[in-house]
Amino acid sequence: MSKLRARLSYANVMATVAVFIALGGTSYAISKLPKNSVGTKQIKKDAVKGSKVAKDSLTGTDIEESTLDTVPSAVTAQRAVEAQGAANAQTLGGLSATQITDASKVGCPAGMQLAVGICFESVARDPKALFVAMSECGLIGRRLPSQGELIAFRTQLTVPPPEEWAEPLLSGATQLGAIIATGPGGATLTFKPASEPHPYRCMVSATN
Repeated sequence: MSKLRARLSYANVMATVAVFIALGGTSYAISKLPKNSVGTKQIKKDAVKGSKVAKDSLTGTDIEESTLDTVPSAVTAQRAVEAQGAANAQTLGGLSATQITDASKVGCPAGMQLAVGICFESVARDPKALFVAMSECGLIGRRLPSQGELIAFRTQLTVPPPEEWAEPLLSGATQLGAIIATGPGGATLTFKPASEPHPYRCMVSATN
């Protein structure tokens, strides 16, 4: 005991007390921080983790939107919109480009062929009197071709019939019909009595 007292001195005691005071003071300061005394300067970079942030506590104003990636579901939705837009760009009224092109082309009913924008019956009908021929064409919503139309059509035939009725040309008391024939020199126009039977073909305008 006397040896312990001999080793203790005022300086040793005061040094030991100072250490306890320092440690106690630091502990006090850490556990008793004043309210609102910690700011951005006191927090080290990356010190606060996501797990330490209260759930749903951050709002849009707290986040820099430009740093966010697109949400996976939003990417899918965007792709769907783009795909639909591309599909719409390739269609018009639900029709594709091919369907629109096909619809714009004129065509003829079965048994008819297109020439100069008009549909002519491919095969000439059996000879009939002029007004009988006109009536039969009218009954099916068609008519005899005009002289010019029939001439234009016959020039496209490989082996045209010898002659055909065209729309009539009436002259005075004598009813004459226009006959179009195709010979070595091309188409010729003659007139025959309407009562004579001659081949004919009906025509109708081409449609889409």
